Amino acid sequence: MLRTVLICGSILLFAVIVAAHLTLNFSAWTSEDVRRQRIATTPLELPEFDLFDAQGEQYRFKKNIQQSGKYVLLGFIYTRCATVCTQLGNEFQQLQREIILRNLGDRVSLLSISFDPTNDTPLALQNYAKRMNADSKIWRFASVKDQRELQTLLKSVGIVVIPDGFGGWTHNAAIQVVRSDGNLIRIFDVTDIGHALALIADSSLQP
Repeated sequence: MLRTVLICGSILLFAVIVAAHLTLNFSAWTSEDVRRQRIATTPLELPEFDLFDAQGEQYRFKKNIQQSGKYVLLGFIYTRCATVCTQLGNEFQQLQREIILRNLGDRVSLLSISFDPTNDTPLALQNYAKRMNADSKIWRFASVKDQRELQTLLKSVGIVVIPDGFGGWTHNAAIQVVRSDGNLIRIFDVTDIGHALALIADSSLQP
């Protein structure tokens, strides 16, 4: 009987240790939670890739960020989306307002990247920017034309994009905070713009 109790106790203790390890001391219970916490502790180096903006100009993502010296709040969209992207667009509109009100334009910019470059031409991105009332000095729109680079990027930031069978896409959304050295340092829920701005506004935060 005692032996059985000791065995059961050992198994339970082992299970607790494993659970604590997998959930980062019980602070994260899903794989995405674990991933976000790890990125917050150890920033993720993003791949370099080419972006094509709403004016049709090409530039390198990380090089551009490093040259600007700004943090970037990043979101992924496609302009024909009427569901998740609409919510993300509304939150980015609020972020734009807060950036202006808090005079954070010299520290942070917004970037919406389309994962549908076939349809999201520069003209389509321009029209979408107008619908969002985007200030081009704060909020830019671009697409990634190289499919290999696009898939690598989406995987690295945890965005899953699946054709919906009707010419559109089903996808998740989040606000990715990219530091001025081009590394991903936080991932926030779409509605968690307060924490995103608080992080940027922290003057002690350094690359």
